[in-house]
Amino acid sequence: VWGDGLNFAYPATAALGSSFLAWMAIVMIYRTFQDLAVAVALWLATNVAYYMSIEPLTSHACSLLVVTAFATQRRTLTLGITLGLAALVRPEHMFLIAFLLGRKKLPQLLAVFAIAWLMFMPQFIVWKHVSGSWISPVAWNSTIVPLHSAHVLFSTRHGLFVWHPIFMLGVIGLIISRRWSFLAVIAGAALFYGTRHAWWGFHSFGARYFVGL
Repeated sequence: VWGDGLNFAYPATAALGSSFLAWMAIVMIYRTFQDLAVAVALWLATNVAYYMSIEPLTSHACSLLVVTAFATQRRTLTLGITLGLAALVRPEHMFLIAFLLGRKKLPQLLAVFAIAWLMFMPQFIVWKHVSGSWISPVAWNSTIVPLHSAHVLFSTRHGLFVWHPIFMLGVIGLIISRRWSFLAVIAGAALFYGTRHAWWGFHSFGARYFVGL
């Protein structure tokens, strides 16, 4: 509106748009499960409400939407496209391919991964242009061994299960129903975030890395 990209209208519009994306995800979750309690629980018993109101100028609301979109797809093409979008929001969302284990045959899995990878490739160019490296600068703030995975899940410093006990109930439900592919995604995320030097997420409200999951 003023042409400089910095005035109040720009962050206000971005914040409103971010909140709207989270609302879209919550509506999609409700339509998928046909259970209002599930949608309300994921909204209020996690940190979703915080990142769509107090700090909407972060990637987490967008993360929630694209991951939800991916999880509700069935066709190989749309699975690949939404997985690619999810990885562009947060590269570690590429782990979501494990969500399809046991649900898709190997050729379909490879096709989904190939489509997602093609969509993600421009990100390498952006990283190179911005930081001079083909790899995300965040990668250098990590270790090879997931030393902090237990902290990521159980620490009082933003641990997933401590701050958001509803996720523990969810994991117990997945174990009882033997949803191993779902559990593989969560375990992969815990291992990955356990390699971070700042595994607690800095000024995070709860386990912000897991908002999308």
